[in-house]
Amino acid sequence: MSDYLALQQLKQNSRQFYFAGWNADVVSVEEDRRKTTEIAANIAQVTLKTGALLNGGAIIALPALKGVLGDSVSGEIVIVSVGFFVVGLLLNAISSTWAYIALDLTLNKLNHLREQRAINRNIPDAEDKDERAKLEQRLGEEKRNVDRANEASGKYGRRALCAHWLSLLAFVIGAIIGGLSFSGLLVSF
Repeated sequence: MSDYLALQQLKQNSRQFYFAGWNADVVSVEEDRRKTTEIAANIAQVTLKTGALLNGGAIIALPALKGVLGDSVSGEIVIVSVGFFVVGLLLNAISSTWAYIALDLTLNKLNHLREQRAINRNIPDAEDKDERAKLEQRLGEEKRNVDRANEASGKYGRRALCAHWLSLLAFVIGAIIGGLSFSGLLVSF
């Protein structure tokens, strides 16, 4: 009987030792993911604000500059240039929306990873085969959820990046057209 108890105690100790190391690794990984997500969100926020300020500022400044310079600048060209800035501002809004969705999906993925961790912790303690099978099935579902969230997050992140670059391109085109018209090199279309 004492051998049986010693064996059970040894199993319990080895399981606790295993989970202590595993928890330390998982907590470290989760903390790194959280910090990375936070940094990425801050970078995205600054980048999107920059696009909004560039295009929005140009929308306000160009007509004011036309008013100062008067008839020396074609109104048609100013309208076309402002149109590019408006398109840039709209693309920036789309980019912001897609970036938010990508971030939300990333956080969703982190929640599924936490759920996986909880399931993994309970599998060794499952006494009967049915309970273990249910936990392993839930673990498989959570892994698929992580994969889906990861794929969708990447897709929306790439879309946000493309919309942002198109927003900046619209700003550059509007700035070139506006600059050429104000310098007198572009008189009309």
